[in-house]
Amino acid sequence: MKHLSPSTLDDPLFWAEKGIINFQPIVNARSLRVHGLEALTRLPSESPFASIFELLDCAYARDQIHLVERILLTKAISRFSRWEMAHRVRLFCNIDNRVFDHHDSSPINIINHLKDSRLMPSNLCIEISERVPPDSDEKLARLVELYQKFNVRIAIDDFGRGYSGLETLTLVNPHYVKIDQFFTRHIDTEPRKAAIVQNVVRMAHSLGLLVVAEGVERPAEMRAVRDAGCDFVQGFLIARPTPHLADLSPSYPSVDTGRAPGHVTRRIGDLIVTPEPLRSGAPIAEAVARFRQGYDLPFIPVTDEDGFILGAVREADIRHLIFGDYSSALLRNKGIDQRVDAFAIRLPVGEISFSQEELVDAYIAAASDTGLIMAKDERYVGVLTNVALLQLASERAVAIARDQNPLTALPGNQSIQHHVAASLAAGERRTMVFFDFDNFKPFNDKYGFEAGDRALLMFAEQLARFQHNHCAFIGHIGGDDFFAALPVDAEEGMAAVADLLARFRSDVQSLYYHRDVAAGGIWSQDRFGKRRFFPLLRASAVVMPVDFASCRCDIAGILRRLSGGKAEAKRAENGIVLQSSCGQCDVDGDGAASTDWSMARNRRLADDSPPQRA
Repeated sequence: MKHLSPSTLDDPLFWAEKGIINFQPIVNARSLRVHGLEALTRLPSESPFASIFELLDCAYARDQIHLVERILLTKAISRFSRWEMAHRVRLFCNIDNRVFDHHDSSPINIINHLKDSRLMPSNLCIEISERVPPDSDEKLARLVELYQKFNVRIAIDDFGRGYSGLETLTLVNPHYVKIDQFFTRHIDTEPRKAAIVQNVVRMAHSLGLLVVAEGVERPAEMRAVRDAGCDFVQGFLIARPTPHLADLSPSYPSVDTGRAPGHVTRRIGDLIVTPEPLRSGAPIAEAVARFRQGYDLPFIPVTDEDGFILGAVREADIRHLIFGDYSSALLRNKGIDQRVDAFAIRLPVGEISFSQEELVDAYIAAASDTGLIMAKDERYVGVLTNVALLQLASERAVAIARDQNPLTALPGNQSIQHHVAASLAAGERRTMVFFDFDNFKPFNDKYGFEAGDRALLMFAEQLARFQHNHCAFIGHIGGDDFFAALPVDAEEGMAAVADLLARFRSDVQSLYYHRDVAAGGIWSQDRFGKRRFFPLLRASAVVMPVDFASCRCDIAGILRRLSGGKAEAKRAENGIVLQSSCGQCDVDGDGAASTDWSMARNRRLADDSPPQRA
């Protein structure tokens, strides 16, 4: 290409033909199986265009953008079709929004090329880019609807960084939302990003959409986006883009996620019902007949020929065809689209790898009056009905209530141990905190247990705000002992804890008489019956950063080491001590330890008892 003619030197069509198609895997966040490949175009080094975006801008200026996008899309489809897994996964391709404004933007040519390549339209997913806004929202919506009628999937790319993400989400009714890498980068250490992603996931799942986390580069980010509920993951951690199909794998189990793939629990499996779905293209009369025959669910799932979930036909939406006076005439009307596809709507979908808690949360977020369609890698498995989900929700509520502390209503020992166990299994990084009150007994003795309860409730309320501000897990071990785990590093964790302790130390003075506040404390008997002066009530904290991916300890060792810094924290001027990582913790001589913190606390109280005389 050294001797280019002036006419081709900056010709977008010429350089589109010379573009090199790279593929990057998109994998299931839990099973790590490939769900699809994204096609990414790279230009040769000789190209006068600095990037593919610059080429597209030039093509738009010359009214050639529709031709350039067609070249790139057909090249990607042709290359993708040669991969042995192509018919089982999806090809994700970006299309510039400005294409949708062009009069020659019909998808017919692309659909025909898919068929020529022995692929189904459902194998293709068009990514709506928000790099530049479309000139006409109406044209965009109409063309997207046309693609969807052919069963092509739609995704919103770079969600959160474009011109009008929520507006586009409403306008095009996509199948996927791809969260921009800005929000996934360092999500494991930036609570605000984690909170945003969690809320986007809840919103998407409530609308029956799937979520792809883009730009994941580190195992900690992978664990964080998976825990936030993202369905699929894409990024350098999985694989870098490659032009060589032979470099691609059907799955990527070597990715260090720290957690085994999810599976259906026996309880959830027992509750799933499996009504036969309707197939895409089937006449709506099939749905009408089933409802007339006493079908006992409010909807019938709809799938394509490969079992991918397209939506569902609800009885309420076709009631006029089932019971109406003119139902027979309507079913014979040639002017009405009689396929089930025309009546199918998107309903919330739950993956079978979801935990009981995740399924209940998805159901609650969706505010569904129908239940959840259950899927495995987006293929139909069955249905969890409203009744089944209410049973799961009730069982979870009972379990939570049993474990809650009766005074503060915070999670108790079982929930704390479950959280630590989950973090250990997931290999996450957490900064863990053990809180304990200083001078609590003399305060109780002088002011009474009601005042002591008010102090505990005051701290619990401040912990609740602490939880909200730092995306923390909090719990009440018992008595005046509390627990927290934060998704931040030790330095940020220490600063957050110091602020919490200072606020409590100030607020708790409202529970004392003015004269005691002025004196800086009270006189009372110690544990040995000796009268002495005690400073005002405060909380102290042991802060311990833990990298669960390299931790050598069991749950007991982790919790024991955390609470072991209590005495040092009480002696510290600010009430905080930084404990060394649990990777360095000691193991008892017999290797055994209780995982019940209340038992450990009772042993500590016994250690504080008066010495016995000989």
